[in-house]
Amino acid sequence: MKKSPKIGLVFILLIIISACGKSKFYGEYSVDGNPRYDIKILDNNTAKINLESMITVEYEKNGDRLEVIQDDVYSYYVDSVTGVFFELKDDDTLSYNIVKNSEEMKIGEFKYIE
Repeated sequence: MKKSPKIGLVFILLIIISACGKSKFYGEYSVDGNPRYDIKILDNNTAKINLESMITVEYEKNGDRLEVIQDDVYSYYVDSVTGVFFELKDDDTLSYNIVKNSEEMKIGEFKYIE
């Protein structure tokens, strides 16, 4: 009988901890914030980018950035692009950036689709 409250408390703590570990990045983004996403960030370390064509890339979280892994950068982008990353801004917009010739360049800003 005394184990029930303890089990319930442990269960609630696990839910809170798992919710805190989730990233705000996950979800769908478009230029105007309306459906049909241009970028979809998934929680399995992949992102779908649907701009000129649909590609799926893997990323690694590095601080406030999601950085596309180098194998995917080399596979999907032109030779002078050496890095690709996403940054979440305070207003829930997602910045899509590349590193080209050692310079960071913004490709675009995308709004979260509600």
